[in-house]
Amino acid sequence: MRRFCVALALVCALVPASTASAIEFGSNDDTGKYSGDTAFFAKMAGVGLKNNVMTVRWVPSQPTTIQDQGFLDVAVPQAFANGIKVIIAVYPYPPREIEGGSVSPAAFGAYLAQLARTYPEVRSYIVGNEPNQPAFWRPQFTSGKQASAAAFGPFLAAGYDGLKSVDAGIEVLGVGLSPRGNDRPNAPSNISTSPVRFLKALGDWYRASGRQTPLMDGFSFHPYPNVHTDSLDKGYVWPNVGFVNLDRLKLALYDAFRGTAQPTFGSGASLTVGSRAVGPFKLFLDETGWQVAIPDDKKGRYAGGENIPVTTEQTQAAIYADLIKRSACDSSIAALNFFGFHDEENLAGWQAALHYADGTARPAAAAVQAAIASNTVCTGKQVTWSPTSAVVGASAVFGNLTQAKSSKQKAWAFNATAREDANYKAGIFKFGTAKAKIARDLAAVKAPVLSTKGTIKANFSPRIQFPAVPLKAGKYVYAIRLSAWANDGRSTVLVSKGFNVRRKK
Repeated sequence: MRRFCVALALVCALVPASTASAIEFGSNDDTGKYSGDTAFFAKMAGVGLKNNVMTVRWVPSQPTTIQDQGFLDVAVPQAFANGIKVIIAVYPYPPREIEGGSVSPAAFGAYLAQLARTYPEVRSYIVGNEPNQPAFWRPQFTSGKQASAAAFGPFLAAGYDGLKSVDAGIEVLGVGLSPRGNDRPNAPSNISTSPVRFLKALGDWYRASGRQTPLMDGFSFHPYPNVHTDSLDKGYVWPNVGFVNLDRLKLALYDAFRGTAQPTFGSGASLTVGSRAVGPFKLFLDETGWQVAIPDDKKGRYAGGENIPVTTEQTQAAIYADLIKRSACDSSIAALNFFGFHDEENLAGWQAALHYADGTARPAAAAVQAAIASNTVCTGKQVTWSPTSAVVGASAVFGNLTQAKSSKQKAWAFNATAREDANYKAGIFKFGTAKAKIARDLAAVKAPVLSTKGTIKANFSPRIQFPAVPLKAGKYVYAIRLSAWANDGRSTVLVSKGFNVRRKK
């Protein structure tokens, strides 16, 4: 098994390969809800799946109507009778009703309480569905500033409170976050918010709200590939997040909620749901999938045309098996759900399921079944994580400092970079100044001999340019203190070797 350990960002601990895996595998699919076919859930169980996420939208203009209740009344008991745990995903929809601003979080919370009383056997709810995407929440930005997180926060809080008012033992999972966003309020289309920036804004709202109770018992995330021809190991660049970037997601949650009543990864808090101790905060990968090309002998069941590049069925099967193996060795992951047990028939829709639209198995079904059976315990290296106190990927290139500089020189500069957005203050100090004092001076208003400040965008390496003034003859060092944009409590101080400035004769 291969797992990346990002320097300074996480701690990878190796434990015996026989470590038991507590993860559950399932599917996010409403086919069984609508079909009324008990064989659907029996087939899920036969593949080794344990849960099925069913969607229940809350329509604000119909605040007390349980959408699809007739279907749910049949499907929920059928699923449980076949050993499949039902998880209900609930979110306000359509976004045009949210945009008006008159939608009530309290009414949403009451709706969730109504659902919990109607289906007492359902013990887990996902509150939210990709609120960082305009297809599910608008507006994303107001006057150029991120707005969807602060607007969604009261709904998440009301949903948590509504469910807990019925039974404190109900598990509340937020947020159903999408893995990507462009963070461009003036984009011509699909104005969306990246997961890191959404979580930062959600944490800011939570702190400003004064709320002293949690928002969720676990975190729901959708680690889809950027494009469906990507390998599993091809992740996203900051501030987006893929499966191989889960350390970035964990750090973003930690940064957003550290020191508050909301537990996160690495917070050290042990969660209790009702009277049940459930251990550390957990990650629920509630939707993922790689769409595939439909073979010729199956195309008769599908309509329309494919609208994106897709992968092969053999590649999909291998990726799904690898996802299971890797997830079973990540102690923070509680569930992994494939989006689709049966394909949608419209090729413009979703074809990443374990079965074709006609219900027959594609290669991924056998691969998933075998992988689940082979990974009831971690068969590789167990991965754990803890938060860093540093800026991820911070480094500097100070250039050639061996050649003495002239006391008439006015150009002083070097390059710095990080793998996340960071603020910086840089200075030139007398050689021999203790690093602890340099760190204090760069964190304070007090300026060293020369100083400058600014922002470094993730994965860029700007020139850190100082004021154009000469230095007196002597020996100096360059230094820079970078602090993480998402959490100024995380910082890195870098100091160069000494360089000489000689008096020009």
